[in-house]
Amino acid sequence: MTITDLTNGRWPDLLMQLAGLTPDQLTDKHQPCPLCGGEDRYRFDDLNGTGSWYCNQCGGKDHMGGGGNGMDMLMRRTGLTYPEACKRIEQHLGHRPEPPTKGAEHIWQYGPDFIVCRFPGKRLRPLWWDGSQWLWKAPPAPRPLYNLDALQQRPNAPVLIVEGEKTADAAAKLFPSAVAITWPSGCKAIDKADWAPLIGRNCTLWPDADAPGIQAMDKLQGKLLKLGAAQVRIITPPADVPEGWDLADADWSIAQAAAYLKANRSAPTAPPKPPALAPPAEAKPILDKPSKLETLELLTYLRTTTDNIRFNTFTRQIEINQKSLANKTSYKNQEFRYPYLHL
Repeated sequence: MTITDLTNGRWPDLLMQLAGLTPDQLTDKHQPCPLCGGEDRYRFDDLNGTGSWYCNQCGGKDHMGGGGNGMDMLMRRTGLTYPEACKRIEQHLGHRPEPPTKGAEHIWQYGPDFIVCRFPGKRLRPLWWDGSQWLWKAPPAPRPLYNLDALQQRPNAPVLIVEGEKTADAAAKLFPSAVAITWPSGCKAIDKADWAPLIGRNCTLWPDADAPGIQAMDKLQGKLLKLGAAQVRIITPPADVPEGWDLADADWSIAQAAAYLKANRSAPTAPPKPPALAPPAEAKPILDKPSKLETLELLTYLRTTTDNIRFNTFTRQIEINQKSLANKTSYKNQEFRYPYLHL
């Protein structure tokens, strides 16, 4: 949708909200011009919803008298440039413009707010909608994974992680039973990606055939295991390929790709098991709750001295000095757990 289509029929509201014109200044009657003053040199007729107006003093392209449209009035009233005025209008109307991808050879969609474009010369540029405008930069961390929607739609499928969007597309064709994914911005941006969707998943990492790719996947293996991936394997790239080779360069069939993966993958590595809990300490023997006869016998013994028993007037309980039990044969070497006798 062009800015002309977007603003058609909306100029009275736009000029009131963005340029500060009053309702009276947006009527088809002769009156002072909101740009140059005067008495009756200006009128607003809004022909065909274009926001058209006329001033015989400052209208026209040369500002020597004539007509103008809503965009002219907005720019002259506010001092905005044309791009600035368009942006202000889009923000006011809550409209998101199309991403500026002209000239891109290929576009990879990470989500509605984030895409990656490839331009001639293998130039990759991230493009992010920050809520008000498209910016040629990646979004703040944590950044989404490529093919995240497929990852969510196939929760039980194995996951194949490669380096680069083009390689991920090629991997998806060679391994249709797996979900092929990657992360944005290359090897040095592993820590800026959101790997949480891989918790509990079986992951296979396929590095490019070069030192940076292999080092990146080694690092990612530890990161995924620490995060909670169910298991992680790493593929050893072919030895007889050019440096930097990846699955986008492979001329394999699906069967050949599967055979190579099976023969050149590492043993599965699972997260370390949590340490076993120490066995509980041996509990001391606990004396069963005494019977009425045992209670009477104990009270009789304790009454021999006032240090052994007392009545707490606040809690209305009889409190027993347990130290005195050490000399009582039937209670020796046992922990008495009923020190209070409720009235």
